[in-house]
Amino acid sequence: QEEAEKEEARSKQIEAEKEEARLKQVEAEKEETSLEQEEAEKEETRLKQVEPEREEARLKQEEAEKEDDRLQQEKAEKAETRLKREEAEKEEARLKQVEAEKEE
Repeated sequence: QEEAEKEEARSKQIEAEKEEARLKQVEAEKEETSLEQEEAEKEETRLKQVEPEREEARLKQEEAEKEDDRLQQEKAEKAETRLKREEAEKEEARLKQVEAEKEE
């Protein structure tokens, strides 16, 4: 009888320890999940904040490139106009020279 009671008490102790270990495991997993969720939310918030900044920077870069292209185009057109004017002036001077030589 006493032996059976000891065995039963030992079995109950082992069961109680198993249950306690299982509950600790479950609690640890819940805590880990909670921390992972918290981390994920922080990261999502950070990304939501960073994304508009990246987009703004990209748009500014695009604008700067467009302005640079426009200025390069303008510069090229001015140079072309200047060259054409110089060519026209040279041609006009040449024609005047030819005309003057004819009159001589």
